[in-house]
Amino acid sequence: MVRTRLEKWGLQQKNKRPSTKSTATSDHDRQYTATHDNPRRSKVAISSSDGDSPESSWLRVRDPTQFSSGRPSTDATQSDRVWNTNAPTSQLLLSSPDTEGLVGPGDESFDSVRRTSSPWAFVQDPVQHLFDQAITSMRTYCNVYAVSAESQKHSEPAVHRETKHAIFAQEIQDSLALSKVNAGQASARLLNAFVTLEYSICNPSPMNLALIMSVICNLGRQNAWHIQWSLLKHLRKMAETMQQSHPWIFLFDALVRSPNLVADMILRCMRVARDALNSQLGQLTWKTLYVEERLCDCLYYTGVDGERIETRQALLEAQSKVYGPCTRNVLWTLTNVADDLLQQGRTLESEKAYQSALTRADAHEGYHRAKTRFAALEGLADVWIARAGLRGWPLEGWGTVWQGRQIDWSALQNVSNYLEAAEQEALTWFESSGQRTLRVQSKKRSLLTLNLQ
Repeated sequence: MVRTRLEKWGLQQKNKRPSTKSTATSDHDRQYTATHDNPRRSKVAISSSDGDSPESSWLRVRDPTQFSSGRPSTDATQSDRVWNTNAPTSQLLLSSPDTEGLVGPGDESFDSVRRTSSPWAFVQDPVQHLFDQAITSMRTYCNVYAVSAESQKHSEPAVHRETKHAIFAQEIQDSLALSKVNAGQASARLLNAFVTLEYSICNPSPMNLALIMSVICNLGRQNAWHIQWSLLKHLRKMAETMQQSHPWIFLFDALVRSPNLVADMILRCMRVARDALNSQLGQLTWKTLYVEERLCDCLYYTGVDGERIETRQALLEAQSKVYGPCTRNVLWTLTNVADDLLQQGRTLESEKAYQSALTRADAHEGYHRAKTRFAALEGLADVWIARAGLRGWPLEGWGTVWQGRQIDWSALQNVSNYLEAAEQEALTWFESSGQRTLRVQSKKRSLLTLNLQ
């Protein structure tokens, strides 16, 4: 049924003729307001200078109750559990997707399940059904988007970090960093992230969807299960304000109904998105490269090292062809490739890559120069940690010997120097409560603790 509804949606979008009006209107010209009369339900109103164009109809506000016909029953009396992971796949039970009692990994009741009389309760191989629902939704959306007039309007931002979805991702990262030192500020950042997220629903694209997916994976990596779970439910509720049978509705519905399979499901969807855009738009377009970059982030957050290393190296080569050797995104990917080399034990190659990024950063100034310099300096500190005979952070409790090897204290002096330089960049250009500043300060404390043992 899901596949049929998605095919119908895709056919409707393809049959719509692009608006004859000017396509010069940017996303920033679109205005929206959000009200929160009910804290559990977002109401989004959209106005566009394009009027009721075919593209804006994708985002037309609708009553979420209109979507119930194509989804499982949401009767609150049904089961409030998701999976019985101890049972064979063919015997797994599905529950209502909207029940407030659903819990995430780490909760003691996560693996429990109650039987329900819903006709959706017994589905042959429900895991495959949900994966098929998510993958079909992502493929349909990307294929239709790529040939739409909406896609033609989306030119590459001059500065990606200033887009609404990038601000959302940064607020989430800062919130996670602050949660260890200031719970109040962490909560404020998290709330702002959720509010900012509404813009992505009002202005959907594969690019902001890809960044949202990487944020969800990062929350799992940080063991922030309850935030991840709240975000998924919030995304599904907001997606219900989009056009009926919009693929985002089915995509987030599948993710919410399989919380212990989120990482694998997202990785498969991201690969599908990358391949769809590559097929429709070509590999060397900014949209395809952006989604592939976010795929690399997802692979990093989920610990899929082999594929990430190979994909990121190919991404660096493709970006260099399109943008040249010194653009900001190329330098950022270069520092990530250097990190991959260090992880493989290729210390000398990693150091050369970090030093190259440090040198090329001088092609920029201000914040953009500082961002690359900080990443390179922090990476060089990690290189010298490896040369000292250590691996990774934190360093507390290792004493003067680690895994039978004597620590090289002279190498640790270089670590200290690079961390000091990175901290100065962070304090000058980034917020004192930002995740970069807090991370490098934590490393300095860790190094000091090791020296005092």
